[in-house]
Amino acid sequence: IRKPLAKSEAEQELANFFAQNKPQSFSVLHDNSQDNVIYMICKLQTAKTSYRVHILIDVMGDEERITQIRIETL
Repeated sequence: IRKPLAKSEAEQELANFFAQNKPQSFSVLHDNSQDNVIYMICKLQTAKTSYRVHILIDVMGDEERITQIRIETL
């Protein structure tokens, strides 16, 4: 999926992805925060393959909101 999704659509897409790709391990390779944004690069290992996961989080006061998740096959 290469377009912005509503929260409910994104939740369904992630549920579908993880139903087909059972996680075996997940590790953070790099993280950084600047201003009100947290950026993480992670590695997701499933039984089928390895993925690089990019996560972008906006910080608004005490609340953190995931604004982008990108999952790429390694």
